[in-house]
Amino acid sequence: MIFNEKQLEGYRNMSGEQRLLIAMQLSEMVRDIARSGIIHQHPEFTQDEIEKELQRRIEYGRKRIPCPYCGKV
Repeated sequence: MIFNEKQLEGYRNMSGEQRLLIAMQLSEMVRDIARSGIIHQHPEFTQDEIEKELQRRIEYGRKRIPCPYCGKV
């Protein structure tokens, strides 16, 4: 993701709490998009099944992304 200088300056001027709130909002937005994709792929799923599939996908992603500190997958 590429930021322009004005964006970076704006983030630098925010408090840690403000940046955390933005991160949490973005996380929920990504989860909502993923839920929509699951519903599109599996319209027969119940709400519980949708949430289980979302968790499965999140866990799958965590297992495949290397740790930024040690490099382990």
